[in-house]
Amino acid sequence: MSRRRKSPRDATKLPLPVDDEPSGGSVLTPEIENELQRRVQEALVYQSELFVGPLPHPEHLSEYERIAPGTAERIIRMAEDQAAHRRTLESKVIDSNVRLEARGQILAFAIAMTALIGGIGLMAFDKSVSGAATSITAIATLAGIFVWSKRQKRKDLKEKAHPTAIDTRSAPPPMPPGSPGRN
Repeated sequence: MSRRRKSPRDATKLPLPVDDEPSGGSVLTPEIENELQRRVQEALVYQSELFVGPLPHPEHLSEYERIAPGTAERIIRMAEDQAAHRRTLESKVIDSNVRLEARGQILAFAIAMTALIGGIGLMAFDKSVSGAATSITAIATLAGIFVWSKRQKRKDLKEKAHPTAIDTRSAPPPMPPGSPGRN
């Protein structure tokens, strides 16, 4: 004996319970039974809604206002306050980054000048090989850091321009054919 599981659509076609009158006749007419089955089918329909943003959908906002007067204004004020807070934080981060970059440039200049002056001083005291090596190393290091930082900034700007681009360096290596997990 097999049992078949009924889907929700099948469930709407089940016979409805009928109350018997003393005379044994049905209380439900075929029209009423059809109407009830139609309503059951309508009840099985689901509705989904998606709204993305800092504020609720205008219809929902009006419902909030209807339920509790003044709520819509409070919700809008919260969104405005949050936006102002986010702009303040972004401004602080930008100012901090500018200060850090300027401080880094000043310190790099101080280190470079110290190395160059030290190299020149070594050459002045008949240590020409050591002095030249110190000066060349300082200049090469600064040039390398400068070139690397420019390249890094260019790469970051390119990634921001195309945020959906895939970074192939961090992607896992391709799986060989026939390996487990490969379709």
